[in-house]
Amino acid sequence: MELTINITEKRKSYPLIIGKELLNDIPSLLKKEEPDVKYILVTDTNVDKYHTEKFFRLMKDECLKTEKIVIPPGEQTKSIVTYNKLIQELISLEADRKSILIAFGGGVIGDITGFTASTYMRSIRFIQIPTTLLSQVDSSIGGKTGINLPQGKNLIGSFHHPEKVFIDLNTLNTLPEDEIRNGLVELVKHAIIKDKNFFYYLRDNLKKIINKKEEFLETAIIYSLNIKKEIVEKDEKEKDIRKLLNYGHTFGHAIESLSNYQVSHGKAVRAGMVLAANLSKELGLIKSEELKEHNNLLNGIMPKNIKKFPASNMINEIKKDKKRLNTKQNFVLLKGIGKAFITSEIQEDKLHKVLEEWL
Repeated sequence: MELTINITEKRKSYPLIIGKELLNDIPSLLKKEEPDVKYILVTDTNVDKYHTEKFFRLMKDECLKTEKIVIPPGEQTKSIVTYNKLIQELISLEADRKSILIAFGGGVIGDITGFTASTYMRSIRFIQIPTTLLSQVDSSIGGKTGINLPQGKNLIGSFHHPEKVFIDLNTLNTLPEDEIRNGLVELVKHAIIKDKNFFYYLRDNLKKIINKKEEFLETAIIYSLNIKKEIVEKDEKEKDIRKLLNYGHTFGHAIESLSNYQVSHGKAVRAGMVLAANLSKELGLIKSEELKEHNNLLNGIMPKNIKKFPASNMINEIKKDKKRLNTKQNFVLLKGIGKAFITSEIQEDKLHKVLEEWL
């Protein structure tokens, strides 16, 4: 199956190709389209162990000039230090302006590879091959790239869209259940902000999706991608509707930062969505029944037992968030499941109360 992401602001479109065993087909496709450029694979040690050896061999079999850079896994890798190492590697590999980077891995690999591509020699092209559920349904499309600073997540970044995105559903076969659950958080986010029917589909088929039942997992992925595609096409630079995709992330990024990225993105955003829904209820925006449905689905994906931080620490981190405007922080809240909206009019005492009760 193929979707097309249309970015009207840049008059650019790129294909999003979804299927099984795609890794076997990508090298021949690249040879047909661009046989003479240098391809540089960027991956991490986990993905390298399972997938890249065969893919690298297939690229060589097609006589494509291919190099590989392997970096450590994890959010802490998304740093200035790693970025500098990637730049130095590209220079040593004699990458030029026609070279194409291939981000082969999860969200961390996609973010740092995309950012490196956007800045090396004033921008070169890159391809996304996301291998985690989270990166397949969220971070691999939309053009957001970035790296973290000690002061906060993704404080350095750019909008730089890939040339293509290849989603090979078979790469999910090697994912542990925890990683499937992490990715499911983003699928649920898409449903909560935009589509109540999709929310109920996820609720009713949750166990099948977690167990990677092919039909249900593929349906959920395609549904989720269509929601993100629609939002990104309307608002590439996050000036308006795209901010809805930050549901749960303002709180979640604060948790990630305070934990020194020891709490996974999925767990942090899951907690962030619960906090956002609780704040919506505290402000009288959603009914108790919907709050219960919302939190029950998230509790079914992963447990609640993550480290919690004092309300004052959370608020301080939230104030550092890059999405603030002047002194005001935007929050994505709910008027109901499938009915998200953006506001900066939040009384700090209400916010403090919700965070205190979370403790």
